[in-house]
Amino acid sequence: MVIFIREATNAHNLQTLLPLITPATSRRICFCTDDRQPADLLDLGGIDYMVRTAMQGGIPPVTAIQMATLNPSEWFGLRDRGAVAPGRVADLIVFESLADFRVKRVYRAGQVAAEEGRLLPWPGSARQRQPRVRSSMNVDWDSLDFAIPAAGRAVRVIGAIEDQLITEHLIEPPTLRDGLAVADPGAICSKWRSWNGIRTAGMWAKASSSVLA
Repeated sequence: MVIFIREATNAHNLQTLLPLITPATSRRICFCTDDRQPADLLDLGGIDYMVRTAMQGGIPPVTAIQMATLNPSEWFGLRDRGAVAPGRVADLIVFESLADFRVKRVYRAGQVAAEEGRLLPWPGSARQRQPRVRSSMNVDWDSLDFAIPAAGRAVRVIGAIEDQLITEHLIEPPTLRDGLAVADPGAICSKWRSWNGIRTAGMWAKASSSVLA
């Protein structure tokens, strides 16, 4: 069994789970970010932020780096990377101090790919077409309908918990207008809808509830 400790934008679990990391468990623990918004990546970082935070929480530097590199590489079967050793792909980072762990340079397959926070030209990168947002989503945009018919006096509400992905199951009276459940900022409720925009042109699910924001 392997445990992935997540530190995302909307779910902050690293600090809480740091006590799980011991000499007996560290080889079975990996770091991951899940969903992390660009602003957090720019201001704080991604996996590097987790390594810094773990070290600040008392985790030995080599152990923290191992959970960000070797452990996940082995778990995903990437036996040709994750460590500095003969025969391994030279995907490397350079940093000045373990005390701060700020990445100064990134190597991809032995070539410098980024330096001082800036991407560098990469062979063939100019020829790669950047997909338009709509062409990357397989959704029938003309069929989108956010109306939620509601005739009852109570609806199921997803209760959001700050800094967590787990939610509460609530029953609340809806705000109705013309037979439809509508968002009500005054009640801290909003509508939510998700769809599968990758595999099919159909909808994943049409939300029949409100979300507690």
